[in-house]
Amino acid sequence: MLEYGVEGLSFTRGSDGKPRFTDFVLKNPNGLDPYNALRSLGASNTILVRTPAQAYVDLNVGTDAIPFGQRLLSYRVEPFPEVMLTAEEQRVIDRLQPDIKTYQDETRVKFLIGEIPLSNWDSYVQTLRSMGLEDVQKIRQQQYNRGK
Repeated sequence: MLEYGVEGLSFTRGSDGKPRFTDFVLKNPNGLDPYNALRSLGASNTILVRTPAQAYVDLNVGTDAIPFGQRLLSYRVEPFPEVMLTAEEQRVIDRLQPDIKTYQDETRVKFLIGEIPLSNWDSYVQTLRSMGLEDVQKIRQQQYNRGK
């Protein structure tokens, strides 16, 4: 019921036993979009970690969402692997990363509000390098390679 609503009203079961949304959801007579049609029944498949992917596919049949998502697939980037750092790598990251991150965050804001002109970009990058950014990048690359 959470994902598909009320059987007979918002969904029926096909010959394969799988739920299929009805026109109440897909072409709601009150003009509600599919998500709000379900919500009007107390169903709400907005909890991504629990809702089966098929429920989202079923809700978006006949819309631009599926073709749009398919076009985006070529831009997908695999997430950074969850691989532990070695003890030595962790020591280096713990030493360098906090100051680098603080400098990046503070300087980014200054660039955005115009306090620092974009013509100072090379100086910004050089400062990051002097803070050990290349060491952090090397460690992160090693970490990534171990996770492949």
